[in-house]
Amino acid sequence: MSKPRFTGLLNMLKNSSFLTKDAEADFDDFGQLSSEAQVQLQIDLQNYFNNHFGVDRVNIVVNVDEQLFDKNVGYDKTLTNASYVFNGNHNVFLTLAQLGHIEHEFDDFDADFDEDILPITFKDLGPAHKKVYEVVIHELLHMQQFLKFAHGKPTMEKWSKWKKDYSDNDVANSGPEYFFYDKEASELETFSIQIANELASALGIKQALKLLPGRRSKTSPNIDNLIQHSASLRNMKRENADFSRPEFFEMMKRAREYIKRMR
Repeated sequence: MSKPRFTGLLNMLKNSSFLTKDAEADFDDFGQLSSEAQVQLQIDLQNYFNNHFGVDRVNIVVNVDEQLFDKNVGYDKTLTNASYVFNGNHNVFLTLAQLGHIEHEFDDFDADFDEDILPITFKDLGPAHKKVYEVVIHELLHMQQFLKFAHGKPTMEKWSKWKKDYSDNDVANSGPEYFFYDKEASELETFSIQIANELASALGIKQALKLLPGRRSKTSPNIDNLIQHSASLRNMKRENADFSRPEFFEMMKRAREYIKRMR
């Protein structure tokens, strides 16, 4: 995951014009909800993967959320859902937030002024490109996990075997247990790398390393300090994840190992 074809994605997203496109959606000619930002993000991501992974190796599908958010939602909400699926090809599905002016914002204005109001873009949210990068890397690590399981020769039969325990136990809907699932489709591993990217982005590599426990450490990290700089940890807190369990300590150690590779 530290190879340039993965890490270079961040710089591409930083320079993508999806950040400055209108993020409010409307129905297109095919009856699909779409926004200029969503269309541009799909184009830029697909071009990147075609150029760095080979044409048609990784298929990107970007949808737009039906719910409308305003610019105060924060960049943590840039993407509202994501998944990796193998169906003969590798697919990464993303749901991009829809941003716009909520109706109550115009309560004190005449409707005639609405057309003069500038659209909200992802630039208004902050470093939205970083959130896209963190989430896409999370899903690409699932792809790497599956490829390892399949010994580099993925098939639908192997996909079914890889996902069986995950599906049978409904891991995605298992509440706080979701974060600590650590079998073939390991969420513990993918959240380790996502937290690593969040902390390194917010704090820098040197400071992030200081906050996380090493492989031989027996002391738990300062959770409150880490939560301030990691959207994933904030989400885990909202889901009442138990930060005292050994699996969480292991997650923090793995996050530190990922950050060390960024140097």
